[in-house]
Amino acid sequence: MLGKLLKKDLSRNMRWLWILFVATLGVALVGRICKELGTNIVLFKILGIIFDSVFYALLVNVILQPFLRNFLNFTTSLYKDECYLTHTLPVTKTQIINSKFLTAIIEIVLGFVVLVASLLIMFFTDSIAHFLFKYVSQIFGEEVILLFALFFIYVILRIVCAVIPVRQSAKRN
Repeated sequence: MLGKLLKKDLSRNMRWLWILFVATLGVALVGRICKELGTNIVLFKILGIIFDSVFYALLVNVILQPFLRNFLNFTTSLYKDECYLTHTLPVTKTQIINSKFLTAIIEIVLGFVVLVASLLIMFFTDSIAHFLFKYVSQIFGEEVILLFALFFIYVILRIVCAVIPVRQSAKRN
């Protein structure tokens, strides 16, 4: 039942968050294109400045909206008019809280991924890549990318394992 609760909470919150995430990535891409073309054409330079402002506003929203959406979802489903339906479900209070917690973690991680991806789209250059790979490999060694990839896969598997319900082999009377 935790999986169904998580699905409901994610679909409820992500209904608006995916629009914000896609818009942030799209504005980052268009802003980057305008910056590249703005070296020769004045119109694209002006558009690049406008898209920079919109991009920074969207970045703030990408950081804040998962927290706000989860807070509103939590208070609405546990303390307002909708709480009657939530508390009559055949689930324990622990499952309801776990569902809200996992939803928050998933949305915050997705927001962080969108934040990093959009910043890379907007500002990534060869000199930044060289700087990152040079100093990160000196600090952590050459296997740092593999280590981060394995850690990311581990975190995803832990979240999936927490969501999948454990089946009981036989019910006892």
